[in-house]
Amino acid sequence: MYEMLIGVIDPWYGAGIFIWHGSIFTVFLLAFKWTYQKKKIHGYIMLLLLALWCLTALINAYLFSLFLSFSFLLTYIVLGVILLRGIKEEAV
Repeated sequence: MYEMLIGVIDPWYGAGIFIWHGSIFTVFLLAFKWTYQKKKIHGYIMLLLLALWCLTALINAYLFSLFLSFSFLLTYIVLGVILLRGIKEEAV
């Protein structure tokens, strides 16, 4: 089963990695922009995306690489803290 899954994913692996890291970089840029502009609703949307990414990282840890997935989780946690601080500052 595992080999079949890798066989299906393999042709798209390079493009998927490029899109994945590009989307993470974009979210970092938008998170900093929205945090400094203090747009609360956008912060909540970003937190929802982070929750989905954390879920996929945990699934990835189960299927593929544990170390890589935990590094992704650490990245998402740091980004989540930045977003929460931005949302909290707007509420004050």
